Amino acid sequence: MVDSIFSSEITAGKHAIDSITFMSSELEENGIDTIESIELSFHIFDTESWDTIADTAPVTINFS
Repeated sequence: MVDSIFSSEITAGKHAIDSITFMSSELEENGIDTIESIELSFHIFDTESWDTIADTAPVTINFS
């Protein structure tokens, strides 16, 4: 398993396209040559008050 942290600030009513970075050293340490699927979840919060808006269930993305 490889952990990564992703953060993107998005204004209400807007959208964003962003990316997640995985360290090649962590992929190598875990014997990962090809990423076939990713499971992630989102913790959505107000950046001014730090109040939680939503926590999502895990989402799986498959690459084929």
